[in-house]
Amino acid sequence: MSRSTSRTIAWIAVTAMAWGAGCSTTSGTTDVKGGTIKDDVSPADLVADQDADAGQPPTDTEGQDAILVDTQGLDGTDTPDTADVATTDLGGQDIAIDIPKTGDTSTGPGDQKELLIKILGPSGREWAQSEGANIQLSGVAFGGPESIAWSSSNGKSGTINNDAYWLSGIIELAQGDNTLTVTATKGAKTVTDTIHVTYNPFFSFDAVPDIAPYVVFVNESANLIAQMAVPAAAPGADGTSVVDPASLKLIEVDQDGKYVKDVGTLTDPGNGSNCDTAQKDGVYSTCVSLTATEAKPICYRVKATVTLSGKSYDALSQVVCVDAVQRFSKAECNQIVTLQAKVKADYATALAAGTPATAQAAAIAELKADASVAEAGPASAGGYGVWVRYKSGRVGALGLAPAGNRSGGGAPVEAGAALPTYSVGTRRALALAPFASQFKVAGAGDEAQQAGLALQDKQCPPFAVDAASDGEARLNWYRDMSSYGLIAITGHGDVLFEDMDTDAKKALHWEHLGAQEVVWSGEAVDCSALSSQTASCAKAGTGCPAGQACVLTSANGGV
Repeated sequence: MSRSTSRTIAWIAVTAMAWGAGCSTTSGTTDVKGGTIKDDVSPADLVADQDADAGQPPTDTEGQDAILVDTQGLDGTDTPDTADVATTDLGGQDIAIDIPKTGDTSTGPGDQKELLIKILGPSGREWAQSEGANIQLSGVAFGGPESIAWSSSNGKSGTINNDAYWLSGIIELAQGDNTLTVTATKGAKTVTDTIHVTYNPFFSFDAVPDIAPYVVFVNESANLIAQMAVPAAAPGADGTSVVDPASLKLIEVDQDGKYVKDVGTLTDPGNGSNCDTAQKDGVYSTCVSLTATEAKPICYRVKATVTLSGKSYDALSQVVCVDAVQRFSKAECNQIVTLQAKVKADYATALAAGTPATAQAAAIAELKADASVAEAGPASAGGYGVWVRYKSGRVGALGLAPAGNRSGGGAPVEAGAALPTYSVGTRRALALAPFASQFKVAGAGDEAQQAGLALQDKQCPPFAVDAASDGEARLNWYRDMSSYGLIAITGHGDVLFEDMDTDAKKALHWEHLGAQEVVWSGEAVDCSALSSQTASCAKAGTGCPAGQACVLTSANGGV
């Protein structure tokens, strides 16, 4: 990294996040003293114009603005002044920051190029439940669709107002499972998203079945524990319960929730039997023995008899799946790491002799020429990165943004009213700064570090802060991220896999079939850490290799 580039990182860190991470800025004139705004400039065009036609500002039709910042004269600690700003020269010492101009409305998802529809309410997940016969769907639309419509597995359908943040009308549910599909159309292009909603009249399960471990290996026997809290199975004052505790059955189903076979009866014996680990706590359990013969999700749900107002019926819980996967061998891992390291090194050589676009194209061609690769392609929206899918089914990504950039291109996106909100109920905070040594601002740490320090100093109310930087910001922090109420992360990212084979995306069970947002954790791949067999651990959690967690599969221990 050159001295001038490293100084630029220190100064533009916050502003660059507005481009890379999706934050929106309405005006650039207050960010740089003496800076001038150039209309209609995208990140890709700015890069393409570097060292090309000095003295001429880059142009395009993206509806974006740029502040062109000359790093000469910056010492890493001062505020840029008029002498530090160049408005036309795009020589090698200049950095271009792409932001929306004042009054520019291109800050919502409808202004994105890729057509995409996403259901967010009643849930952003594949399954939800309802105790009422009517429901509304809400979500977000990208790419400016011309029309949005919904359809149901019960034969009903309707239209939805064509808004970036959309809300359907009332949708009538049939008792049991309902598959609801939302379709966005633009010209000859259509995209869909689907949610399964289970309608149990006047009743909702208080929890989703919990099955651990949630990953097993193909052709290896595994023991699992299935548990579910069912408060409605406790007897009331009259000695009866809404849910008959003797009727709690775990059943295997397909990915659409349809019955495959009975697995076991969930009980709460309170003596440690039937994989029940706590005494009479209202959590019902059963043991599951599984040997998967192919790599695919294996799905389960709970069925129980519910009695309300003297009438009984079988209620169904939401569906949860265990992923059966092929082991990732050390040999395959090393092969992939070696190939991607070589491609990245060759990219750097090609970049020194050409442009980012030509170097990116060469990297893709090199990947495609390898016998282990099924397909490869570029990042979306003018990004620099490259994605790859191997014939084994693994996918990989190379972050190739130039020094001083945190991500690839793409217009920023603002949060919208259709996004559901939840009360987390905790003041635990997590600050991860895996690239702090790159992003530090005037010696004070990057934004995630600063956020963590600010929260540690806050006393009313106080926060319990966990923080990790550089090599300590490992993937294990992500495992427990749902237990935090406030999270700050800085990192490198890109938008990838937009043009990957649709069937391959479906096989990976991603939440949608569009481009995927990728964030690099900062942890290096260590092929030697991959295991060839499942290790056992004690009930207290001892016996696990570094970076792994003990998952109980019996009352006395686990894996």
